[in-house]
Amino acid sequence: MVKGVLPLYISEENKDVLVEYHNVYPDMLLGQTALTRFRAPFHVERFENILKSLLEIGIIVPRLNVYNMILAFNNVTLTRELKPGVCVDIDNKYYCKLVFDVTPVVISKPSQTLRLDVEYRGVEEINIAHVGFITLKKSGEASSSIFFYSGSLLLDPGETYTLKLQQKMESALARFVVFIPHPGAVVKVSSDDDSIKPLEISGTSGFSEFAVSIGKASEIRIKYKSDKSHYPRTLILSSVLVYKSSMPLPSIDISVREIRGDRARVIVVNSGTGEARNLILTSISRGNILDRQLIGRLEPGQEKELDVRIDPSFSSVRVIWRQLDRTEFKEIRIKNGAITRKED
Repeated sequence: MVKGVLPLYISEENKDVLVEYHNVYPDMLLGQTALTRFRAPFHVERFENILKSLLEIGIIVPRLNVYNMILAFNNVTLTRELKPGVCVDIDNKYYCKLVFDVTPVVISKPSQTLRLDVEYRGVEEINIAHVGFITLKKSGEASSSIFFYSGSLLLDPGETYTLKLQQKMESALARFVVFIPHPGAVVKVSSDDDSIKPLEISGTSGFSEFAVSIGKASEIRIKYKSDKSHYPRTLILSSVLVYKSSMPLPSIDISVREIRGDRARVIVVNSGTGEARNLILTSISRGNILDRQLIGRLEPGQEKELDVRIDPSFSSVRVIWRQLDRTEFKEIRIKNGAITRKED
């Protein structure tokens, strides 16, 4: 029988939000015979329009009440003892999950690098097994459905856990954090969309994160199989993030209309459905920047013509822009006065 619970912490349906989710798996012992301090940094690229931020910590402890432990996030103390949250018994110990709403900390102390600090001066050893950070941001353009579950769920060999989703998802993805006890164990992840091939995981052990497309689904099934005798035998499901997002996106194309000596007439066009922002065009030859021009924004269907300085013997003309917190670019290369290659 599957033991434990996986509570729902975030439920957003068709909202104008984007999600970032970061995980680390320290497997760090703290206690009398080990270290007394642990630090985990998280890097978030942009802090604009943050709506919600949660910090999750999975700890293996010898008993439910653990004192002499301080958890701090960006120098703000969250707790001074391990208060029983969601805990399950595993091999005479407990896997406990603590989830903190750190939105006020993140908003009041904006920094690209966020930091969890754990200090423990107890006699019995504890293990920091999983630390996750999830944040929701208002995008202004996206339509997203996001469901985030975090807790402690144990499966023995042969057991299957079915996660009923809050709504039927279409073209959705699932990311889940799981502890696999042995490389001989097999984890199979599927949904009720029979057109989607199940994900089968084997040959690995420890805490890991996996992603799978679940298609048009209303439930996710996680099946744990093991034919070999090994210790420990129990699989831990720590977190599940299910999400889908859609938004109009730009599609930038670059071309050269004319080359005359050391000048080129370059056309930049947005053939996508969304606005492109922060566009910059550069012309480089053998490591030297020959030209740099700020384009700014391009609406869907809009184009801009620029007079660009080049080296006709060899130049790389590149347009760069930001999209979904990533840097994208398109490039054209010119050699001996002719276009030689165009690449993403």
